[in-house]
Amino acid sequence: MKCLPPSNSIRWKDMDFINVGIKKFELPFSLKEKTIVFTSKNAVNALVKWYPNEKFKEAFVYCVGEKTKALLEDNEIEVHGVSPYSKDLSLQLVQDKTREIILFCGNLRRAELKEAALAHGIVYQEIEVYETTLTPHELSEDFDGIVFFSPSAVQSFAELNSPKNSIAFCIGTSTANAASKYFKQVLISDDLTIESVLDKVKEYDGN
Repeated sequence: MKCLPPSNSIRWKDMDFINVGIKKFELPFSLKEKTIVFTSKNAVNALVKWYPNEKFKEAFVYCVGEKTKALLEDNEIEVHGVSPYSKDLSLQLVQDKTREIILFCGNLRRAELKEAALAHGIVYQEIEVYETTLTPHELSEDFDGIVFFSPSAVQSFAELNSPKNSIAFCIGTSTANAASKYFKQVLISDDLTIESVLDKVKEYDGN
């Protein structure tokens, strides 16, 4: 999360409201010819850390987000399909006549992909490979804007703080939906990247 103190020019203050830790886990089967799904870079990092020699090239890999896709490709893993949101990815999996998927995920995973898969008769399995912990703390000053990169960060912020007159700048609709429960004004980035969120802040500051 980033906080923007009142100023004629933008000043940033970084604050961590969540902590992400990779979990040790067992992979009970080969990934050969399996359809596997990643919805975040954290899941990719976890799997690559514990199973660097696993035959990813023999699996059908799908993911959410261009950043996740780029990380997979950096690890020489071919991506068969990518979508900006889980709901969109589920439609692609249906179009590709996928029968079964394995989701590598965290403990605070959202339910959209599972619900969509089961609704279309796709066998769904998930393996938890990282854990997100909320680390709420009370802010000691007011801010013009607060930048959120995940729904869990919004949840953590709201445990001990109220937005007052701050604007929420969010990456994607899921984070924006979470922020809209607390903030009167929520602005969404044009793309699902950190750079796009910060561009939205600069755009607002220039108006």
